[in-house]
This record gives sequence, C-alpha cells and structure tokens, in this order.
Amino acid sequence: MKKKGICLVLVMMLILGVVGSTALAGNRPQNIFSGGLSMWYWPGEGSITYIDLGYEKALNAGFALHGKGSLGLESGVTILGGLVGVKKYLGPTAPEGLWIGGFASVSDFSAPLGEGLRISANVFGFGAEAGYRYSFTPNLSVEPFARAGYYTSGVGFALSLGASIGYAL
Repeated sequence: MKKKGICLVLVMMLILGVVGSTALAGNRPQNIFSGGLSMWYWPGEGSITYIDLGYEKALNAGFALHGKGSLGLESGVTILGGLVGVKKYLGPTAPEGLWIGGFASVSDFSAPLGEGLRISANVFGFGAEAGYRYSFTPNLSVEPFARAGYYTSGVGFALSLGASIGYAL
C-alpha cells in the first residue's frame, strides 16, 4: 500500500511538472522569424558568407523545430540551400536560452569553370549545432550559433559560425 501511495505521488508530481512547464512556455512567443549572417568554413578549401532567413516554432517548454533558407555568393560561386532541424533547450525556456540540436540540409552549388562553363551539384548534409537565444524584449532576440556537419559531393566536413536577429509573433 505504501509503494502505491509513493508511486501515485511521483506520477502526480510528474504530471504537474509537465503541465507547469507547458504553461510557462505558453507565456513565451512560440513563433520566431529571424534573419542573419553565417560564415561557413571548409578545412583546406576556404570559406563563404551566407545570408540566412529562418523560422522557429516552439513545440513545448524544451523543444523547438526550425528551418532556414540560405544564399551564399562569393567570387562567382552561388550556393542556395536550406536546412531543417530540432533544438533541445537546456532549460524549460523554449525558445530562449542555451540549446543543442541536429540538422539536415540540402543546397545547390554552382561555380564557374572558365570559358562560359559552370559546374553545378546538389549537396546534402547533416550534423550537430548549438547556440544561445537571448531576448531583449518579449519580441526581439539575438542568437549566436555554431554548426559542424558532414556534406556530400566531395565537400566533406565543414564548420559554420553565425548570428541572427529574431522577431517573435
């Protein structure tokens, strides 16, 4: 009988914790639109700067889904792509605070070969990411982040550092 009572109390505490964290998340903005810059670096190959536009949707107090479109232009090289990912906030504060996550991406890479010829390839990637979203006001935030991933089409391992400014609805 005593074990059943302890189990009942533990289950009630778990339910209250989940409900409480969901209620706290309900007071925060759940949709964030963002724009920013990121710098991708390929060891031995160089780097390229991207313009990013993104969207994040908080699922509950600890998780969020996000997507981002990117455009990179440098010395005739054009890269147009996007990624989707999931963020795990390390506190019950989604979408605010320290987070870790994973992503998958696809990009179209196009570069000049000379004499009017161009080379083009689709590049697929996946990897890990981490960042911190800080809210200045209930609607305005800044988010520095870092990504490390593996990419197909001969790209290999690449690193990315960036920051974005977000506006919540």
